[in-house]
Amino acid sequence: MHTEENRKITRSINEVANSLGAVTVAEGIEDQKSLDMVSESGVAYGQGFYIGRPTSLDNVCSEVIALEPDVPTTDTEHRSNVLRFLARDLQR
Repeated sequence: MHTEENRKITRSINEVANSLGAVTVAEGIEDQKSLDMVSESGVAYGQGFYIGRPTSLDNVCSEVIALEPDVPTTDTEHRSNVLRFLARDLQR
């Protein structure tokens, strides 16, 4: 639902979480309208079918590496560094 009440609730939850030093993740983002609403509310991260289907960490790593055209996809050291970076970011 994309109501003003939902926007206020999302914004308030995000503000409380941020004041406690927590990072927010919006779940169930199924369309552009939902993504816009959580983005405008300051939510740091989001997940849902509109953003991407569930996949393995290995697939995510491959997609991230594919965005870096100057690095060969067979560079296993770089791949390991990307995996470490993603794992560290997930722990935050």
